[in-house]
Amino acid sequence: MARSLTLLVVLRHQLVRADFDVAREPVLRSMRREPAVADLSLADRVAHLAISGGDLAPATYVLTDDAVRQSVELDARALRGLAAHDVANAVACEAQLYSGIAAQDAAFVHAPRRSDATTRSFDVLELSRAELDDVAARVRSLGSRLRGLRHPAGLPRSLDALAPAGRFVRVERWADVTATVDGSRDGAVDVATHRGSKALGGAIASAAGSDAIAVETLLAPGITAAHGAGTLVDLADDDAMRRWLTAWVRELTSGDDGLLLTPRARPWTTAHKVA
Repeated sequence: MARSLTLLVVLRHQLVRADFDVAREPVLRSMRREPAVADLSLADRVAHLAISGGDLAPATYVLTDDAVRQSVELDARALRGLAAHDVANAVACEAQLYSGIAAQDAAFVHAPRRSDATTRSFDVLELSRAELDDVAARVRSLGSRLRGLRHPAGLPRSLDALAPAGRFVRVERWADVTATVDGSRDGAVDVATHRGSKALGGAIASAAGSDAIAVETLLAPGITAAHGAGTLVDLADDDAMRRWLTAWVRELTSGDDGLLLTPRARPWTTAHKVA
């Protein structure tokens, strides 16, 4: 029996609502774009987008670039022998230097990335606990339940239907970050986030030189840039947006929580997605 699900995408340049029926595969029933709304809190923008499209499904997910996603690297020697809680504490302290969110105030998840003998790398997602709780309360007041919140960058799946699983590389351009999604080796997907034009150039060069079967460049709504490498996925295009939304719902309902912030999560929750 199919269950219904609402996906709310709250971006700096655009708002998108999508409603799905999910059985063995997600089926998109409707998609609605809205212009971005300035000077409103994240919870107010979620409510604005939700109300504009009618009743929410019983389950709601939010993708937003208000959340802070970053890659954190730490000296492997400093972490050697530490308990998982202490490693999480070290990652959170390092992440705070960029996000500005104090560890005690953060909803925080992290996952290990591909690392080497000298450096341990982590994929980190943060949002203030108060903001996450406000979003959950607003969704609940509209008759739904917030199942989780993620950053839209780093979908760990290929958007090329012809690409075999685990053989792709994608560079994603978002308002706040550039993400490199690498599924070209080891049968696992590694996501790295970068900031700045120098990092972007390196990400594009890496993708272009990859041995992946599928190479993709994704542009978020409101982002214009020269085509970097491989197949262009421009989310200003409705067909591309539908494909991307459906892939995200497939990921969100796969049972692998990954970097998912939930209202019940504690600040030191660790995502068990090992790349």
